[in-house]
Amino acid sequence: PTAPPYSGVHHLKLPCTSLARSLTFYTSVLSAVHIPAYDHHDASGRLYAHILRLSPTIEHPKEHKIPVTTEPILIELRLAPDSAKALAEKHVDLLTLSVPSEQAIDQWAEWFQTKGVENSGKLRGLIGHLVVCEDPDGIRVRIYSTEMPEGGMDPKLASTDKKWL
Repeated sequence: PTAPPYSGVHHLKLPCTSLARSLTFYTSVLSAVHIPAYDHHDASGRLYAHILRLSPTIEHPKEHKIPVTTEPILIELRLAPDSAKALAEKHVDLLTLSVPSEQAIDQWAEWFQTKGVENSGKLRGLIGHLVVCEDPDGIRVRIYSTEMPEGGMDPKLASTDKKWL
């Protein structure tokens, strides 16, 4: 038997310790769009979540075999300090964005620098290049290219950075 049908991914939920700091990071660094009409408030009116839309800004090359989601996704920034701290302590990455090339990875590393966001610089993964940063709570965000690097999927060529991988 198979599971009942579903029509897509509704949203991703990212825990945070400060809604304001996380909102600033995801909107100013990753260019997500805040949708205030969908913000969540409890019965007393206290705000406990922001809803953002993260939309691709470049077309995914059809010749790249790595499948990626090209539809906009919704992200819920949820006030959950204990969860955010626990994920950061384990260096968890919950969000990996796709870019088409190694050159785009270089651009992201430079962008993070201009925004004052500490990052890994360009690293080589098994199936592409990547750059890693942390959101304000230390939860990892990865930008990963879908362009197969020279040498293919050779694990001996992949970066072994102890801090970021």
